[in-house]
Amino acid sequence: IVFSIVDPSKQIELVMNSGPDVTQRIICSHDTNAFLITELIFEGGLLLLGCILAFKTRNMKGDYGEAKQLIIAMYGIAVVGSVVVIVSNTMGEAQGQASKRFLYAVGIFWGTVFSCCAF
Repeated sequence: IVFSIVDPSKQIELVMNSGPDVTQRIICSHDTNAFLITELIFEGGLLLLGCILAFKTRNMKGDYGEAKQLIIAMYGIAVVGSVVVIVSNTMGEAQGQASKRFLYAVGIFWGTVFSCCAF
């Protein structure tokens, strides 16, 4: 709700000419990256907290869980998430939204499969 007031979405029309073809796209856009930054801080904080808790529980008795598997899964998600964020932010607009969505899907798939394999 806050982002709807602070930085509302705006409709932008893109017209691209490539030879005889004309492509018109209408997308929603924001003036700032405030939502992305807030999302990254929140999710990064949760991930950091999970890594810290996994690290602190590594010396507990074996009866209390899988601390090693948890720390491997959390570090794997942290690495994959960091790579996806860095690559998606350095990609130019020439690749388009489809490339970014595919990158996100591959990152989510890899993080999920890697985490499942750790357990």
